[in-house]
Amino acid sequence: MNKSGDDSGGGVTGDSPDGKGGGEYTLRVFAVRTAGRREKSVAGKISSLSRQMGFGVEEVHFHPTTRGYVYVVCRNLAELEEIVKRIPDARQIVGEIPPEEARAFLSSPVKEEGKTGIEIREYDTVVIDQGPEAGSVGVVEKIEGKNAVVLINDGLMPRRVEVPVGFLSRK
Repeated sequence: MNKSGDDSGGGVTGDSPDGKGGGEYTLRVFAVRTAGRREKSVAGKISSLSRQMGFGVEEVHFHPTTRGYVYVVCRNLAELEEIVKRIPDARQIVGEIPPEEARAFLSSPVKEEGKTGIEIREYDTVVIDQGPEAGSVGVVEKIEGKNAVVLINDGLMPRRVEVPVGFLSRK
């Protein structure tokens, strides 16, 4: 392995990172161990940090049958290590997954802000999965663009919070 963490061997090939063609590069799939039931949160944070830092993380996946792990498709192990260090709920990079085994996990990508393709509508009962209100249960009062106003009734006084729709899952 060279200093960049990008050695040859295994992986999934793709067009050049800029999308303009001009050669192939190797994408590799790594398993990242997470804190219990924090897969969605860690996947969203890996995607977000990768964009902010300009790193080459292509996709982040998690599979409901393998709790405690997310699967990251990227070009550079060193960049992924730097991202994982910044996420408290990401425990460690466990290792590289052979491409033939990884294909089973590449069917449910996590999209922007942790979205998993579940449609959230007004009046749905939801659980807030990320942010300061994580773990709270509430009812969606309205959806405004990418944010939802959720009524949480967990004490004496109900309260309204605005959270990204991607931070919600149906109860």
